[in-house]
Order: sequence, then structure tokens, then C-alpha cells
Amino acid sequence: MGPANHIRPSRRTSAPHRGRRGALIAYGVRRIVDLRWADERSIVTEQEPGVEVVHVPLFGDRNERHDADRELLDRISDHVEFRRISYLEHLGLYRTRFAGAVEAVATAPEGCVLVHCAGGVDRTGLVAALLLRVAGVSREDAATDYGLSEDSWAPLVSDWIAEAESERERAFRACLAAVPAEAMLGVLVELDRTFGGAEGYLRDAGLSGMHLQRARARLRA
Repeated sequence: MGPANHIRPSRRTSAPHRGRRGALIAYGVRRIVDLRWADERSIVTEQEPGVEVVHVPLFGDRNERHDADRELLDRISDHVEFRRISYLEHLGLYRTRFAGAVEAVATAPEGCVLVHCAGGVDRTGLVAALLLRVAGVSREDAATDYGLSEDSWAPLVSDWIAEAESERERAFRACLAAVPAEAMLGVLVELDRTFGGAEGYLRDAGLSGMHLQRARARLRA
């Protein structure tokens, strides 16, 4: 099954969402790439005139990795190494989904593309890093861009961490709240070593050369 098969159009939105959709249209957004699981979407949306919603559930069809990630943190307490290994595992498990997300950006109509998940760190961060590398951005700059998410994420996490039901869960959430640029740099170094870079990884995942070229041209425009 090729990457495009994981892209599903949306259904009808509610009136408040139409207002936000109008603001996006005014900004120039013409496609939204939603990386969340289906059960994270409280409202199932339908295509609206002027903006498309494309669903690419990046980390599988449901949240099936949190237990494995918690067990990984039990073995590796260093936040940088935990993120690096966890991201590499996700890139290995869900490679066709990553290719599908990049394809959704490459094939979008003229205008802006908004890529998002639930928190804007892991799924969005990985897809953004791949896109930046395809565009020719250095590993270091792509990793620095990822690290900037920590400041945006910080105001939201203190209550979330405090609400955890156990000390183990609090430690897990505190780890997820850290967004170290060094972790993403380690991921990109490994992709360079294993696949010759983000493009090699995406080609191996099934993304065509044409879509890679279109993604690069769009990002450099």
C-alpha cells in the first residue's frame, strides 16, 4: 500500500470551526495536513470550500506506542537519548506514513500548507525536520528549528505533568516536555548514515522522485 493510501479527506465541520477555517483561508492556507489519530479528533470534519483537510495518522491508526515508550524511558533516563531512539523507532515503524505526510505537502494546491498534530512537537517536529532537509536546510538548523518548540510547549505542560496519576507517569510526561535539539540532530545524523539523508529515507519509504522534487520546489518558492 503506497503512501497516498493513508491520506483520507475530511467531513463536515461545526460553525465555530468554520470561523477558524475562514481565518486560515484569509492567511492563505489551502491545505491542512492533520497527523493525529482518529480518536484525537473530537470533531470529524468535511471538506470546506477553499481549504482541504488531509488526515495522515502518522504513528499508526491508534496510540499503540505509549507503553513501549514508557518502557524505553525506564531503560534510558537521558532525555536526549530517549527522544533520539524513540524517534528512530517511529521512523522505522511508520515510514509509509511519513512518506504520505510529505506527499500531502508536495501535492497541495497553491498556497500555504498547515501541518499539525496534537501538541506540535513529535509528529509535527519529525515531518518538519524531514521537509527542511529535503529543502536543503542543514542538519544543525533543522534541529535548532525543532528545539524552538520547547518554548511554545512550555506554558501548556506544567498542569499536564501535575495531573499525572503516578510518579512514573509524571516522569514520562516531564521527559515528553523536553524538546532537545540534540535529539533531532542525532536522528538526522542517523538518517544520513543509513539512507544518505532524508530524501533517501523517503524514497525507501515509497515516496516518488517527482513528489520529492515538488516538495523541494514548494519549500524553496
